[in-house]
Amino acid sequence: MKKNKTKDTSIKKGKKLQSAIDFMVSYGVMILVLAVVLYALYLQGVFNPNLVASNCIATQSFKCIAYTITTNGIVFISFQSLYPGSITINGIGCSSQVNASGNSPRYGNVDLLSPAIAPEYYPSNSNVITASGGATELIQVNCYNGPGTLAKGKLGIPFTGYVWLNYTYSELPSTTHVVVQAFSFTTRYE
Repeated sequence: MKKNKTKDTSIKKGKKLQSAIDFMVSYGVMILVLAVVLYALYLQGVFNPNLVASNCIATQSFKCIAYTITTNGIVFISFQSLYPGSITINGIGCSSQVNASGNSPRYGNVDLLSPAIAPEYYPSNSNVITASGGATELIQVNCYNGPGTLAKGKLGIPFTGYVWLNYTYSELPSTTHVVVQAFSFTTRYE
């Protein structure tokens, strides 16, 4: 009788050992698959803290086509005017913040002066821009983070900015200036 009891005990131990090995192998394979998936996500940049959804929101009178900010703080926005006539852009301002009243940039070209009067706000010292309805135009302007401080940043770092336009509309008297926050955008420095 003792012999059978020992045989039963070793069979039970063998079954337990086989069960433990099956458990370890199945969970080991699952952990290995999970590690490979996490590594693949890491390589795609999913865990990058600088990952930002890039977007540009325009007022109902404009449409963003393309936008970027360079590491030296210059903003480029390609846009379309949705006005049926033409507009003449007299001044552009860009800031990382809105002023307290919400009606102009907090920093930079706060009075939305023209390139002729304040060329320091315009990197290309460009002239006044005339945009016809539906035509694509490009504006470039220095953007500011503080008083006299360009919004410079490192490559890939997120940035949120606001662009104001001072313009006249061909259907209104030339003395009627419209000042509007035309674009707000979020992107990374390029």
